[in-house]
Amino acid sequence: MIEDKVKLKNVWEIDEFIIQRAERWWKKAIQEKDPFDKFIAGWISFNTIYNLIARRREHTVQNRNYLRKEYNRVRFTIEIFWTRYNFPIYKNLVNAIQVFVNFNPPISYRDSPVGYNWISTYSQINSVQSALKKNTNTLDILIPMSKIIYAVRCNLFHGEKNEENARDIEVVKLSWIVMKNFYPNILNQCRDFLSRE
Repeated sequence: MIEDKVKLKNVWEIDEFIIQRAERWWKKAIQEKDPFDKFIAGWISFNTIYNLIARRREHTVQNRNYLRKEYNRVRFTIEIFWTRYNFPIYKNLVNAIQVFVNFNPPISYRDSPVGYNWISTYSQINSVQSALKKNTNTLDILIPMSKIIYAVRCNLFHGEKNEENARDIEVVKLSWIVMKNFYPNILNQCRDFLSRE
């Protein structure tokens, strides 16, 4: 019994350490001026949290297999938090999304123009546009949108975005606006969520 309490305390301490690290990265993102560095720092913060949440939920074989894929951990975290806390969708987030999905050509992985990632990005953009027209619930907009900014994250982390390209700069700026308008809800409720697990 005492041993179990010690283990539980250690889990809480580790969780708190991880959350504090995510908060520090988010603070860096907020303070950063360069749009590429801002988005990267913000994503590192988000990455820290969605991996923490995934680890706490991978106790079933079904979840463990699903959560092996990076994007599935992103989606899983957004779905859990929006379902539990019913966060609102803000006007400036909708505005940024509307600009984003009207880019031409659409956001894509440049090194795979006919592969899975290109096709899935088109599909996500269509899903977002449809959800915006229907004025539907937050998750129907956010889930496909998260796939799009995840594509931007992959482009950026793997050197497929150019700091001298005006369109790339705009794409990264809009990705930051989208993330800034949904991720703080997750970060701010993370301790509450984990305390109930």
